[in-house]
Amino acid sequence: MTRYPMLRRTRDASILLAVVAVFLVLRLPLSVVLAGLLPIVVLVWDGVRLPSRQAILMWVFLLAALVMSTYAWLTNSGVPLVNNATIMLVMMAMVAALTCTSATRNAFRYFMNGILLGLWICLLSAVFEVVSGVKLLPLIYPDANTAAAVAGNRFIVASFFPNYNDFSVAMAIFGVMLTAQLLLGTRKGPLVKIARIGALLALTFFIVVIGSRGALLGLLGGMVLVALTAARLTRRRLLSVQNMLVLVLCAIAAGMFLMATPFVQDTSTALRGLIIDNTIGMLLDDPHRLWAGWSNMVLFREEAAELFPDLLMDPHNLLLELVTMYGLPAMVTYLLVWFQITYRGLWQLRIMAGWREASAVVVSVLMPVIGIVPSSSLRYYWVFMFMAAAIAALQMYERHRHLLAAQVASSSEGDSAGPLALAAAHGEVEGDRDQEAERHRADH
Repeated sequence: MTRYPMLRRTRDASILLAVVAVFLVLRLPLSVVLAGLLPIVVLVWDGVRLPSRQAILMWVFLLAALVMSTYAWLTNSGVPLVNNATIMLVMMAMVAALTCTSATRNAFRYFMNGILLGLWICLLSAVFEVVSGVKLLPLIYPDANTAAAVAGNRFIVASFFPNYNDFSVAMAIFGVMLTAQLLLGTRKGPLVKIARIGALLALTFFIVVIGSRGALLGLLGGMVLVALTAARLTRRRLLSVQNMLVLVLCAIAAGMFLMATPFVQDTSTALRGLIIDNTIGMLLDDPHRLWAGWSNMVLFREEAAELFPDLLMDPHNLLLELVTMYGLPAMVTYLLVWFQITYRGLWQLRIMAGWREASAVVVSVLMPVIGIVPSSSLRYYWVFMFMAAAIAALQMYERHRHLLAAQVASSSEGDSAGPLALAAAHGEVEGDRDQEAERHRADH
């Protein structure tokens, strides 16, 4: 053991993932470039580990999206260098640094902390806009079609986003993470709680004023899921499988009722239904588009404008956008990953009792819901960020189980200085014990 433990800790390059997360959340210049370069530094510095079986489906999805978008890039003229194929390479580097590094636990913590920091900055900037009257959207995106609406209403803000609906999606995600912190966080001092509750109230106010129904539904649904997950993590016998099944059926019934109300069924919903019908028609008319997509949103919009000049054909639907940008195989494999995270993470609860793990899984499960809000969801990379984080959470739980099994086997054989002791020397088991301590504090 080194005499200077802090020096040993500085060898971990995972903190760079926090920088990547902040830049991606705030949409800062060079964010995509950093998201492609810094993860490579993390992998080289911390070492590479082969993907676990929990990550297989995710990598199948990423490879399917890469292959199909590359095919569309090579077979279409006019596709720029920055397209879905090159962006997918960047996302794969980020995902690898989070799930294939030898320091997955630290990478996961830094990455989730970076996302949270970026969302705090977004909320504080929105509060600054309301207080000062200085709006960021007209300054950052002067040509945005929502600039006039933002400038004309003091309480409608967009922070660093080109559209106030996109900002409301970010705030819904932030609300889910804050709820997880309130229920599963270890820092529970009064000032910390007041700050988190105040932020939760402020972001809810912004979502309601903006009028984004999808974001509001995602926020409320996410808070309920986090509450149920936290209750099951801290009192595992509180909700049996039968009770969970009843709750799921009640949620489905409530969703079907809500879909039939005027709150959802209005002109906007009808237009989105027309967009879906038109897009499906475009896909079926060209098998190449159905299997490989357009590889670039600009090309899709140009072709859609020629066929439907009186209708803006932005997808406003995550699953539809996956098909149009990456092809049908990518959408199908994404659904498989989504079912895996939902079943393993929420149903079987194979995650540790921490706010980061709960946030990663719940937000990833909510993506198809909040993905109906923005005109384009993939350009904000939420899908890839939280999918990778959720898979990392599943990996850490399985690794924790394997280490405990090795410890039991080692104890039964009277060998206490085996691989488990080496793992503890590198801080892996200590991290697991920290998680157990968090669960114990939550129980009391």
